[in-house]
Amino acid sequence: MKHSSSTCEQIQQSETAGDFKKDFICANDQLHEAFVNSPLVVIVYVFAVLLIAFLVFRSSNYDHKDDE
Repeated sequence: MKHSSSTCEQIQQSETAGDFKKDFICANDQLHEAFVNSPLVVIVYVFAVLLIAFLVFRSSNYDHKDDE
């Protein structure tokens, strides 16, 4: 299986792209690789989903008694 070139490698070969665009796309490509290769991202994502679910549950679960 042939490994496809990254977006950074493809944009570096382009003669019409400016330096800022090349730098930005390469930085984005590096950030994406760091997120994909790190298990910490999955842990943070799961924690955030559970936290939001807990907050929604707590906010919808209040007592409907009238103060009389």
